[in-house]
Amino acid sequence: AAHRLVFADAPQVLTHLGERSYHGRAGGTPPKRHVRKLKQVSRVAPAMATLKDYSFKNPAYGQLHDHMADGLEEHAQRADYEHYDYPGRYKADASGEAFTRIRLEALRQNARTADAESDLPELAPGVRFTLTDHDLDRLNGDWQVIQVVHFGEQPQALEEDGFVQSDGQGNDGQRGRAGSEAMTRYHNELVLMPADTAWRPGPNTRPRVDGPQVASWLAPKVRKYTVTRTVGSRCSSPGTATVSPTKRQALGFVSARTGPAAATVASPSPGSGMR
Repeated sequence: AAHRLVFADAPQVLTHLGERSYHGRAGGTPPKRHVRKLKQVSRVAPAMATLKDYSFKNPAYGQLHDHMADGLEEHAQRADYEHYDYPGRYKADASGEAFTRIRLEALRQNARTADAESDLPELAPGVRFTLTDHDLDRLNGDWQVIQVVHFGEQPQALEEDGFVQSDGQGNDGQRGRAGSEAMTRYHNELVLMPADTAWRPGPNTRPRVDGPQVASWLAPKVRKYTVTRTVGSRCSSPGTATVSPTKRQALGFVSARTGPAAATVASPSPGSGMR
């Protein structure tokens, strides 16, 4: 059968593995693979997101949208932490409402999680399962995996290369056991979140150029100009200036020339260029 790639933005479509039991007692041997440690973690995160944008088609319209997280009182989280951003990268109400909700979900991706350990190799990011047999009823329920780290030991493999397992105290083969006698072990460390909560990645960083912007600015002799180290080159009267790349980039400096006079200054940051 051919594999099918599915893109989704809701946790309800994630693969559900069914029930997985919890066994946290030190004594006894559990009858099957299980989750053996579970620690619920709560972190401070924004409770409300507000985005604003502007459209030249309707300048008077505010394009302001906000979204409040659910279940704050149930989990003892405050509701007065707000995130505000402009521009919101949308031009219509339909996309603005969705962008605001998704932004808040990204900001709260680690607000309610759980750290766990298990010997279940089928647990991987992007799957859900139902936890059972935990002593706290509120932890029994659906969880989704958002992070996993696998650990495995197979000492028998060392025997093929002629190595003997050490006991960790420098006594090779004396207090330790040979590779053929040791057990193959596997466990993983998991980060879980409630299965009804969507995990969102953070927004992409806006494009920017690091370092100085090097260019040559040429102007007629009749134009008056000033050069400063903090603002850059400014033309005092309107006119046409030619900006072209230059290879004189030593130490991040540019050369501004007009007539017989010349000055060398550090280039301003993007957005504060020549006016």
